[in-house]
Amino acid sequence: MVFLHGYGQSRMGWMTTPDGRESWSNMFLRKGHSVFLVDQPRRGEAGGTSVTGDISTKTLD
Repeated sequence: MVFLHGYGQSRMGWMTTPDGRESWSNMFLRKGHSVFLVDQPRRGEAGGTSVTGDISTKTLD
């Protein structure tokens, strides 16, 4: 199973719950599923973007 988080979140949303209940990732692991938790670029433990380049303020129109 591949878990992708929503906007403004990180993979920690699948690993924890605010009230201490068992997390989604742990439930699926306990049932024998492989689990992959993915952080989108620039979120959580993911580094910066994988695309190199400069940001320009020049308009293209």
